[in-house]
Amino acid sequence: MATPAMNGCLFVYDPPRNLCGFASPKVEKKALVLIGGLTDGLMPTVWTTEITDRIAPQGWCTVQVLLQSSYSGYGIGSLDTDAEDLKELCSWLAGQGVETVVLLGHSTGCQDAVHVLRDGPVPGVKGIILQAPVSDRECMALDPGTSEALARAEALVADGKGNELLPRADHQVPITASRFCSLAGKGGPDDLFSSDLTDEELKAMLGHVTVPTLLVLSGADQYVPDHVDTGALAGRLGAAIGPHAKSMVIGGANHGIKAEGKAAFLEAVQQFVLAL
Repeated sequence: MATPAMNGCLFVYDPPRNLCGFASPKVEKKALVLIGGLTDGLMPTVWTTEITDRIAPQGWCTVQVLLQSSYSGYGIGSLDTDAEDLKELCSWLAGQGVETVVLLGHSTGCQDAVHVLRDGPVPGVKGIILQAPVSDRECMALDPGTSEALARAEALVADGKGNELLPRADHQVPITASRFCSLAGKGGPDDLFSSDLTDEELKAMLGHVTVPTLLVLSGADQYVPDHVDTGALAGRLGAAIGPHAKSMVIGGANHGIKAEGKAAFLEAVQQFVLAL
């Protein structure tokens, strides 16, 4: 199997932090920004090259973005810093003549796509796509060690030490007490898609999104607990955003849509962006 490779333009969008992006095949007037999940960076998904090939003939480019939280940096980051980085990226793209931006979040990147719009519209952003918007909290709860780690994190936060790192055994990368609570605690900033949230809570978390939205959930997502009804959750998430949101569940697809269901997903993304 050939190793994926892409041609394009590597650029720095935030010189003080030397944060970079990669546009492929080149910077165009319309950009699909790919936001990876935890531990992701460049080439955040297996279908990065394929979606680029699909939309490039219609005058679109893909933009892969490195945030302060990319790779193992998420442990000392937050949704707020991610939003700052994404706004910087969108500002840079606007300066290059980009007129239309769609944010495509994968996994925890879905939280970023939602959170960046919390304070109002972002220049150029005309839509968002949420691929695998799953609950980090419900997934982490499957690990028997999470409850003890969360108790330690909550105690540190209560003591005003949210920026302190948890013990190495508590998580796979260095992580602050605040970020661990955000990911694993109920009602934290990252807790946007949990199945046990009420409709009112989901509306409070997601109702500020006013741009066209495509939610794509996977029917065989390995990070979703067995008790979660994915179809029902997809409908509730879409309803919380509003009538401008469309939800779909791809049966048999896993978290990253690595094989089964990939063609249907790519077609849905292509149709969504071309309709804007």
